[in-house]
Amino acid sequence: MNEKELIKLVTRRREVERKVKRCEADVEKIDRKIAGIEEDIDGIGSELKAVAVQLEIPGLSTDEKMKLRTEKEQLRSKEERLGRKEEQLRTEKEQLRREKEKLFRDQEQLQTQEAQLRAKLRRTVSSSQIYLDRALLMGPPSKTNMKREQLDGAAGPLILNWRPTQDKSGGLLPELAHRTFGEVADLLASDTAVDQTVINVASQLCCIGADIWDNEAQLTKRIRGLLLPFLEDEMVTTIESGFADSSVSPDWALGDSPKNPTNLFLIAEVKPGIGGTGDSHFQGANYHVHFWRQRSKSSIFKSTRCPAFLLEVVGPHARLSAVAWLNRVTIFPLTPLLNLLPAHPVTDQLLMPVARMLAALRAGLRKLAQDHATAEENEVAQAAPANAADAETEGAGAEGAEADGAEADDAEADDAEADDAEADDAEADDAVADDAEADDAVADDAEADDAEADAELAGLQEAVRMRKDKLPWPIAMDARYQAATAHLLAAPNHTYRVCLTADKSGRTRVVAVKLCQSYGLAAHRRWADLGLAPKILRSMPLPGGWLLVEMEWLSASQWQPLSELSGQQLDEARCAVQQALECAHAATGMVHGDVRPPNCLVRCSKASWEVRFVDFEWAGPEGEATYPACLNPDIPWPEGVGYRKQLQREHDFQLLAATLTTRGGGAASFAASTGTTAGSGRQTRGRGAVRSLNIASSSERSAAPPGITAVVARHRIASMSWRQRGAVTWARPAAPSRRLAW
Repeated sequence: MNEKELIKLVTRRREVERKVKRCEADVEKIDRKIAGIEEDIDGIGSELKAVAVQLEIPGLSTDEKMKLRTEKEQLRSKEERLGRKEEQLRTEKEQLRREKEKLFRDQEQLQTQEAQLRAKLRRTVSSSQIYLDRALLMGPPSKTNMKREQLDGAAGPLILNWRPTQDKSGGLLPELAHRTFGEVADLLASDTAVDQTVINVASQLCCIGADIWDNEAQLTKRIRGLLLPFLEDEMVTTIESGFADSSVSPDWALGDSPKNPTNLFLIAEVKPGIGGTGDSHFQGANYHVHFWRQRSKSSIFKSTRCPAFLLEVVGPHARLSAVAWLNRVTIFPLTPLLNLLPAHPVTDQLLMPVARMLAALRAGLRKLAQDHATAEENEVAQAAPANAADAETEGAGAEGAEADGAEADDAEADDAEADDAEADDAEADDAVADDAEADDAVADDAEADDAEADAELAGLQEAVRMRKDKLPWPIAMDARYQAATAHLLAAPNHTYRVCLTADKSGRTRVVAVKLCQSYGLAAHRRWADLGLAPKILRSMPLPGGWLLVEMEWLSASQWQPLSELSGQQLDEARCAVQQALECAHAATGMVHGDVRPPNCLVRCSKASWEVRFVDFEWAGPEGEATYPACLNPDIPWPEGVGYRKQLQREHDFQLLAATLTTRGGGAASFAASTGTTAGSGRQTRGRGAVRSLNIASSSERSAAPPGITAVVARHRIASMSWRQRGAVTWARPAAPSRRLAW
């Protein structure tokens, strides 16, 4: 749903309503004028009768008769002028009546459209408010039952933490939720040297964690005493109070102020061991809920995603996670559980991942604090012109008072002159006064409407913010895109249809935006040069190892997936697709890797079929590009397809043939289960070529007709791994740097 369009619709409706009121006010003015003219005409008729009576008086002199006849002609002439004026006013009234009828029709049409859009929007607003109301009722995190809250069938999961499944409680990954999280992920995966101070702190943390603790408070005190001096600075300080109430607070937290903080940067949870006093990951996310639930009216809550970090120290393990309040509080690990064991200096295999984590955490906290300070400066800067405007208004008010005094003196003089004016002028002044009163009434109504509209639009804009919170930050935060127009095409993956911001001439265009961790850009561009793929408009690397690919949007009114065709059309289009594949392979040496019907878009042009291939995430040179780890087992992969196996040309043809064969005769049911990355109105995709780690039960798989899941459109399941190169990253030694002296 396009909330921005709804805001425009409300604005247009308000304008129409104001025009209706102006039209009604104009009709009332005309009615008053017509009534005045009719009264004047009646008066003239009486005067004409009086003149006629006087002309019948015997003995009138020639001059007297001439004077009476002249007066009679003047009265007749005035009567005719008034008659013409009345006719003109009645014509204007009829025009206004027609305009009013048209405005009423426009108003009804806009109200209908608005009601339809508002019904969809209400679900977004109400769900967000329901979630906030639910948060306000939550008890202390240590007493919150995770199973009950995460498996709530009516309200949904309290925390989006991918438990129990991605489908039920998955959300935006950290790298897409906030830029800082992506930058921290880059630091965690980098080979850059780690500062000696960081290594020293990591070494001490490993020693503390490895000890055996019976007392959680003592462990917390040791961890806090070690890490606070390392993490704090002038912009990042320990929060002493400021959570929901005095009885609800994490083991310790960092924010922008010790007391009455306005922002939260870090939550720390310490446990003597795994399984001791509850799930620290879930509890940490709950503390985030408790901090922000009482700040839901703050500008920070409304204008940001409330990003923060959670540091867990659970006995001999530590983990860093990213937390944000999107449409719900969302948490995801940035690291696995790292071992806190003093195996150094024999080996730094356990020490260096901990050191990298601490260095990345400190950098992330500095970045969050800097963003907070910049936002505060911008808020002050924006408030300054408003304050200056208020001061000017007050000064103008004082000058206006003096001017009013002078005008009052002039008004007295005007009144004196008006007393000597003719009766007609006085009546005209009365009419003008009546019109002025009517205009003032309309203006008052307009002001009231504007105030109501402002409040209403503010609510709608809040809903737009709620919707933007569900979008990856590269779309939501980039002025290039109209975030309110973004439509997710393939959940839980990240391919969107979105409008670009209008250029100087007011023109805009629709594009497809894909966010992924790998993409065959070279293959896509080569095939696009042949006219066999949508044009790539731009590509941009993102923090955290992600990539944004913006490409031409293929309209559904012209292009459709091969999976939606049947009969003779399917046979003709299939031949065109096979010929296009042969051409692309021969001309580029690049292999697609996932040529299934949903990824083949076709358009009938005259007597031939045009072909465009989409989704080049695996594509690359034949014999070099390889398949990923999580292949969907429900897809009839050709022989030789597997993890790290090389892509071959014959795989493209064999996969296309196999997936078309598995359709059987159920073209309709097949099309209903698939979608595409291009084309408005198409069905969104189901599970694709990459298998989610949430393995469906046999009963769930058997619920679909055979072959259906084998041909649904593929997207990389972004959450299949906590990091693409994680296993390598945590095991490798640090980059060269000065080693500890033991």
